[in-house]
Amino acid sequence: MRQVTRIRLSELEAFVKSPLYQSLDVKPISGQRALSYIHNPHGSPDDVAVYMFLEGERLTAFRTVWAGSLIQDGQVLRFGWCSGSWVAPGYRGQGLSVRLLREAYADWQQRLMFTNYSPGGESANLSSGLFTPIYKHQGIRAYFPPALPANLRRRGTSGLLVRVAQVVACTTGYAWKALGRLSPITELEGYSFETLDTPDQECLEMADRFSESTFFGRGAADLEWIFRYPWMTTDPTGRELNYPFSFYSDTFSTKVVKIRKNSGTSGFFIFSEREGHWKSHHFYLSSRDFLAAVHWIRAYCGKNQPDFVTILHPEIAREVRKHWFPFFYVKGYGQTIYSTFHAAPSVDRLIQDGDGDYIFT
Repeated sequence: MRQVTRIRLSELEAFVKSPLYQSLDVKPISGQRALSYIHNPHGSPDDVAVYMFLEGERLTAFRTVWAGSLIQDGQVLRFGWCSGSWVAPGYRGQGLSVRLLREAYADWQQRLMFTNYSPGGESANLSSGLFTPIYKHQGIRAYFPPALPANLRRRGTSGLLVRVAQVVACTTGYAWKALGRLSPITELEGYSFETLDTPDQECLEMADRFSESTFFGRGAADLEWIFRYPWMTTDPTGRELNYPFSFYSDTFSTKVVKIRKNSGTSGFFIFSEREGHWKSHHFYLSSRDFLAAVHWIRAYCGKNQPDFVTILHPEIAREVRKHWFPFFYVKGYGQTIYSTFHAAPSVDRLIQDGDGDYIFT
């Protein structure tokens, strides 16, 4: 019987500096992600953050878990977000991933969640029989012409059609950019916008107030943690780390857009960009300002034209779909949050795009 190696949050910093970590052929956690776990405002020193199966200095499987919290029946409830599960190729099909999941399920008092999954990760987690869906984002994914060839490749389309698509995408892309420049989105009367690299004090105070109406209650402490300890890095010095999940990117940023109406700040939202993918995350604003947020998103994307855009917020997505220009093609896109315990979001408790680990990647 294989023994499970556990690394608790209080041990995590020493672990990533240890000879054992350095000797592993595949790393179970990156340095950036470890720092984030350590500084998580919901974390506790005794939380088990890393589960591993080892054969000597060979890593055969791992899972990582970090602490989250939610508001239920007026109480704050801690649980573990499953984030990062991997099994070495020669050991797949032996149930190692599910066994580690069951270990985490016991350690975290039968309270786990996951989202932001790959198809394989979703299947492995659901095969355990522990999870049920509690919420599904009903959003959109919007594309510009350069994304067409990559989409065809992912679907297994033949090489000839992909090459034809590359020519079409290039030609159409130039035309679409020209059209975007000739058809600017007009100014929105009474509104102005400011883009920030990090949330300022006004944003943090608004986040604390707004968090009382959200299911996972992310306020100022959460935003300071997210922006200060991202999981991604643009520093090429660590690029050679053999870690199976995203941790390095040539282009990655997370930013804040403040929305001002007349003379006062009415709200803000957060977005990220990574290698041509634009994603919305948290919207700290009231429904009366949704159209203003959509206006900014359309104007920004029309000017910068990322390859594709993901918006999970249902009302924002609906407005973008009604006024789709400057996007080339828009389709429905969803993502589910799964839980091992009863956690029923109420109509007065919002779930944000970036909840879970979605905002980090």
